[in-house]
Amino acid sequence: MARRSVPVLKLLLSNSPILNQTRSVTYMPRPGDGAPLAVMLIPGDMIGPLVTGVVEQVMEAMHALVYFER
Repeated sequence: MARRSVPVLKLLLSNSPILNQTRSVTYMPRPGDGAPLAVMLIPGDMIGPLVTGVVEQVMEAMHALVYFER
């Protein structure tokens, strides 16, 4: 087993063109990817107006495509 691992280590440590290959990835947006999402924000279960207000501020600061319904 040690004999087989030496060539693998040499290959990994060398600047082999096999290891330097890169793949290109293309992002294809799906319909509705850029549309804002409606989120129902319901205070309750120990979540008060202070927390829900901060959530809205955070989402706004992130420029998230979200709008809150009440």
